Order: sequence, then C-alpha cells, then structure tokens
Amino acid sequence: EELHAHLAEREAALVRDGLTPEDARRRARLEFGNPAVLHEQSRDVWLARWLENVRRDVRIALRAIRAAPGFSAAVIATLALGIGANTAMFTVVDAALLRPLPYADADRLVMIGDAGTNGAPGQLGYTTIQDVRAQVTAFDRVTAIRGWSPTMVVDGVAERVAAMRVGHDFFDLLGARPAIGRDFEAGDDRPDQWRVVILSDELWRRRFGADPAVVGRTLRMNDLDYRVIGVMPAAFEPLISSRYYKKAGMWAALGYDVTQGQARRSCQHLKVIARLAPGATPGAAAAEATALRERLRAQYPDDYDPGSIAVQPLREALSGGIRRAVLVLFGAVALVLLIACANVANLLMGRAALRRREFEVRLALGAGRWRLVRQLLVESAVLALAGAAVGLLLAWWSLGALVSMIPGGMLRIEEAALSLPVLGFSFALAAVTAAVFGILPALQASRLEARAGLRDDGRTVGKAGRGAARTLIVGAEVAVAIALVVGASLLVRSFAALQRVDVGLDVDHMLTFDLVLTGERAQAQATQVAFYERVLERIRAIPGV
Repeated sequence: EELHAHLAEREAALVRDGLTPEDARRRARLEFGNPAVLHEQSRDVWLARWLENVRRDVRIALRAIRAAPGFSAAVIATLALGIGANTAMFTVVDAALLRPLPYADADRLVMIGDAGTNGAPGQLGYTTIQDVRAQVTAFDRVTAIRGWSPTMVVDGVAERVAAMRVGHDFFDLLGARPAIGRDFEAGDDRPDQWRVVILSDELWRRRFGADPAVVGRTLRMNDLDYRVIGVMPAAFEPLISSRYYKKAGMWAALGYDVTQGQARRSCQHLKVIARLAPGATPGAAAAEATALRERLRAQYPDDYDPGSIAVQPLREALSGGIRRAVLVLFGAVALVLLIACANVANLLMGRAALRRREFEVRLALGAGRWRLVRQLLVESAVLALAGAAVGLLLAWWSLGALVSMIPGGMLRIEEAALSLPVLGFSFALAAVTAAVFGILPALQASRLEARAGLRDDGRTVGKAGRGAARTLIVGAEVAVAIALVVGASLLVRSFAALQRVDVGLDVDHMLTFDLVLTGERAQAQATQVAFYERVLERIRAIPGV
C-alpha cells in the first residue's frame, strides 16, 4: 500500500507538470523502479523474512514438543511450579509494596508522631498537632485521625461500624471529594457542630440502598444523633484503617473542645498525616518537628517525655512493617524458580545430546550455527510460555489461599489479583527463564562439528551431554535446595517453639470479647458496673460456660 501511494503521488505531480495520465504513469514507474523488487527489498528492511524464519522455528518447536510428550510435560510442569509461585508472590508484592497510593501527590504524604522503639511514628496530642501545624514549615498541611467504632441503628438493625474521626481537612489533604453532598468544613470541628458524618460508597450501598436522599438524614449512633453530609465516591480507597485494621466505612469530625480539657497535652492518642511542602524531605521535616517538641518539653515538662518526632512516608507506615518479610518470601520463591531453571537446563542438555546426530546432519546440509542456536532458543521460549500459561492458572488458583494466610493489616492485600502488571511480570519472567535455561543447550549444539559427527557410529551420543557445565549446574542446584530446606526447617522449628511458649495462664477453651457502653449506660460508673454484673450473671448461666 505504501509503494502504491508513492507511485500515485509521483503520477499526480507529473500530471500537474503537464503530462497526460498515461505518460505520467509510465514515467513514474520508470523513475520508481520495479515494484516487485522493491517489495522484496522492503520485506528485508522490515525483518519480514526474519519473522518468517521465527515462525518456521516455532512450528518446528511445536513438532518437537509433540514428538516427546513425556519430556515436554516434565519441563512444563517444572516451569509452571516455579513461575506460578513467583507470579502469586508478585501479586502480593505489587498490591502491598509497588502499587502507588490512590491519593493526589502520594509521594509527599507522610505520617508523623513520637518515635517508637522501632523508629516508626506513634501518636501525638491534639494541642501538639496544632503547634506542629502552625510552626513547622516543612509541612504544607497537617491533619489528625483516630479510630472509632460506633454502633449504628438503621431500620431497627444495629451494626458496629468500622469508622474514623478525622480533621476537617482530611479529605482535602488526600485530594478527594465526596461524590454526593459536601466535605467537612472548619466549623465542623466545633464541639457544638461535630456530629456530622460522611459515608463510604460501600456502606451507602449496603445499608442505604444507594439512596441519594441519605444526605441530610439523621442516624442514631451510640444513642446520639448524627447528620449525614456526604458520600465518598466508589473510586476512593479508604486505606487508612481504623481499629483492628478494618477499612473505614464512615468518617466523623474530631470535635475537640480544648476549653473543656478534652485535649490535654499529655493525652497522646491521635495519628497524624501530613503533606510535605514542595522541596521538603522527611528527614528535614523530622528535624524541624523534633526541635519544636524540645521547645514544648521545656515549656511543659510534665506533659512530654524525652524523645523525638518520626516522619515516615505514608506508604511505608501503612505497610505495617511487612516489607522485609514479603521481600524475603519473594526471594525464596525466586530461588525455587532458579532450581526449576537448573532442572530444565539439565533436561534440555540431555535432550540436545540425544539430538546430536540431527544437528550434525543439519550443519552438513548447510545450516549455520546461529540457525541451530536460534532453533533451540525458540524451543526454550515455547516451553517457557507454556509453563507460564500453566503457572498463571496455578497462581490464580493458589492466590486466595496465599492471601488468607497473610495476617491482617497488610496494605491492600485483599486487592491482590492477576492484573496487567502481574501478567506482564509473568511473561517477562518466562522470557528471562527461557534465556537462562536455554542458553547452555544452545551453546552446546553450536560447538558440534558436521563431518566428525557424520563419521561417528552413534555409540557416543549419550556422552555428549556430560561435562563440567552439567556438573556445575547440579552442584549449584543442590546447594540452593539445601539452603531452602534448612531455612524452611528453621522457620517451622521457630513456629513450633512459639506455639509452646508458656504465657503464664491457661488459655485453652478461652474466648474473649469486648463491649462498648454508650448513652445512658455510660453516664455513671455505678450504672456501668451494674450493667456488667448483669451481663456476667447471664453469661455464667449459659450451659458449657
């Protein structure tokens, strides 16, 4: 089509110069040259012949796989186990460690708080947060959050909701806006205005039937009335969790009254999220905030212990310290894939030895050494792709079990799925794997001599595959396998030892639960005591307790 377009363009130009259409067509063809020859030349330029050769190699590889079904099944099964394990583990790594947070300028979001023993940020008091907001220039914006678990009663059905109390600028800091209704405002933090809530999309659909009229509705929670002012969009991911790592389904304003003693400096119970100012770094922000804390400690010595303020990127803070554990597991399954590659390389080298006569005949008939190398690499690629396809099925099948075994609190772990990045990783892994286990058999075949092989009577075919390379591969494979087995044994032993630790009391057949008293029951201590005594009396009367 491109050649015809060039001819038509030249013909049109000649017609504009005064030639007749027939003369222009003849003149253009004479100037342009033979289209058939140019067609063949362009095919060479665009690697069409090379692609045809690869397609031919793929057909030969498929025939070779069908000719040895047992061998091919062993190779594909070995690769499927290694690639499947790595793909399943990568889905966890992608969800927990690689996928960017769905917030505006997420790389500038940090969590701050008093530095704990592990260096991670802990909590701060409400008045300290106000000082940080006013005096630390490294932060562009600062907001406070804390867990909340109200009991919501809708249409006579009570539900304890995983929720959070947040500063009025919480959603603005994350770059999010309600899909329905309005966001929190500065006035919502006042003690007389704080009983307003924003619902998550999930809670809105599940308990309120996605009714837009819910905005403005009054909800009864903890024997108090709360007014719904908005609903977050479905795309908003409430990654910042409340108590017990449950994603928040509702947000309410903090509503602190400093004048009534609700925000004492010694009461450090709020998590703090901040956005770094342009150009600021977590280290510089931590130094400036720590200097402020030292000044406050000198001014209020009874309210502050010695210490510093830690500043940590929000992604690291939300990952719950599981980065090292996840990467160690990923490294372990990578070693499993390495063992699989060594196994397959040995199998292919042995098979290449059995095909020695075939390669020597092809060399004698004029095939180049690169042609043999390419053929073996294409066969390796076809086997690797087949292994990757089966491995993806294994990863999809095992992913649910893997996620269920991981402790709660891991960032976005429930979102682990075979996404496009995971599929890309799997097939890239297949390509690397094919190169790793396919290069040695290919190099082995490239060293064959045509005439020497044709003079051979075939009785030494089995010896060709033995050599230093295979010995080295087997030794390395055994070494890696022993390391993995020893490591797994130590982990199992540690786990068994933890199960036998004496905690100082008999916990067999013991259950625990907690109650949250609200409304009139929580008004007086005597009322609370009387309530718990009635609960205990009724529980003791249950058979088997």
